[in-house]
Amino acid sequence: MAGGTATWHPPRWKSRMRITQAVTDGADVARTGTMTRSIEQPYPGTRPFQRADSHRFFGRVAEAAELAELWRITRLTVVHGPAGIGKTSLLDAGIVPLVAGQNADVLPIGRASFGATYPSAALPRHNPYTLAVLGSWSSGETASRLVGQTVLEFVSRRAERDGGTILAAIDQAEELLASPGPRRAHRDRFLAELAAALRECPRFHLLLSVRDEALDSITDALGSGVSHAVAPLSFDKALEAVTGPVDGTGRSFAPRAAERLVTDVLASPATTVGGTARPVSFD
Repeated sequence: MAGGTATWHPPRWKSRMRITQAVTDGADVARTGTMTRSIEQPYPGTRPFQRADSHRFFGRVAEAAELAELWRITRLTVVHGPAGIGKTSLLDAGIVPLVAGQNADVLPIGRASFGATYPSAALPRHNPYTLAVLGSWSSGETASRLVGQTVLEFVSRRAERDGGTILAAIDQAEELLASPGPRRAHRDRFLAELAAALRECPRFHLLLSVRDEALDSITDALGSGVSHAVAPLSFDKALEAVTGPVDGTGRSFAPRAAERLVTDVLASPATTVGGTARPVSFD
């Protein structure tokens, strides 16, 4: 993942690979005594936690509850942190399950990346960022029905149809800022559409997840709203993230094995392409 001019191996991959290996490698388990039984894998591995993993998501439970409440009552919430800190897992497995079914229209998590859909000769002239986000917010809707709509038009129609607050999120919103050349004009128009929807539709509540380096540019375009910094897990919270998924599975950690694992992961360096090292974030 990019960070400035250097590319980091995502820290969460290293920590989860270490834990997953301890659980799935029978020889390693027998040798180290990390686990005393082997049943269903309780960890997601190298991918982020998803909504279906919410029952196994630990370490940020209180933080997720705080952000879910902010999202419900605040027009704009910006969650920011460094790459690999766990923002995607926090949003998908921590926050979204807490707002589902709470008298709100909770949209699927949006993404601004549009990949091969730019440009699309089969569609009328359109903003690819708007189409990408509206498409991810309305799964199952065809592009031909969404093309040409602005964000304000989309959320206004949702507001007419449903009575509650519209809770919308965009993950990895920093993708907007990586747009060179002609895409920059699309990006600026899309941000202006988001700003208009926040001004004109009081029931539209937006949560953005961004890397730290994108925070100022995003808030300059949309307003400051409420921002929340996602920090690395403390030792105690990291220990909870390791041991929590195991509860109720029939597995158990050997005495002090989980503590040794967390200490080992937190002490492991992550290395940039340029060779610079820093401690691994546990998330």
